Amino acid sequence: MPKVSGFGAAVPTLRDGGSVIDIRAHQRLAAALAGQGCDIVLVSGTTGGGKSLRHEERVQLARASSVLPVIVGVPRTVTDAELNDFAPHVRAVLVAFGDDVPVDDAIKVSFRARERGMELIAYHHPSHYPAMRPSWYGPLASAGISVKNSDVDPERLQAMCQAGLDVFVGATDRLVDVATWRTGVLSGIASTHFADVRLAAQGDNAALERLQQWERTTTDRTQSLTDEARRLIGE
Repeated sequence: MPKVSGFGAAVPTLRDGGSVIDIRAHQRLAAALAGQGCDIVLVSGTTGGGKSLRHEERVQLARASSVLPVIVGVPRTVTDAELNDFAPHVRAVLVAFGDDVPVDDAIKVSFRARERGMELIAYHHPSHYPAMRPSWYGPLASAGISVKNSDVDPERLQAMCQAGLDVFVGATDRLVDVATWRTGVLSGIASTHFADVRLAAQGDNAALERLQQWERTTTDRTQSLTDEARRLIGE
């Protein structure tokens, strides 16, 4: 199976009346994104409040979004039984590994995922998790493990790419580097501003400024994306 690649949206978690996953809303959101040319959807990531989700909810989100290839955010302690549950619906699992674990742990998770037809994407997001050690870059690249980089530091992205890693850009400010390094995109803001994310990654400065202005003027990013996603699907 070819590796997951392209332009992806990290979607918020939509709930029906408070606590229940809104399956129909996620189906409609995935269909809307597919209609705009989106290649991948990430559920249960940071934008989706993944740390607070139960395993059963992650499976629901993956199943509801499977009109597109699905990446699902999971804990680094994901079990074999949980991986089995994801396998029918998911192309890749996204895991944030802290700096207190050896790189071999990530490679072992990758092997377990591949046994079930999925790949591993390691998550580098220093605002929310301990930063990935640079010493990991080479071993991850050698093992064929991609990275989602939500770091605003251009030198970190450059170092990852020069180490041979396949990288998905998450930070809006780094969309300008996508073409240079031939990276993919996994962006929370793409869940409601997909057209501008793609344009910005192709060098459109006006689109990049619109995205940056949205981020500068938004106080609660996740709630704003949730509300805008509802409007996108006509609710």
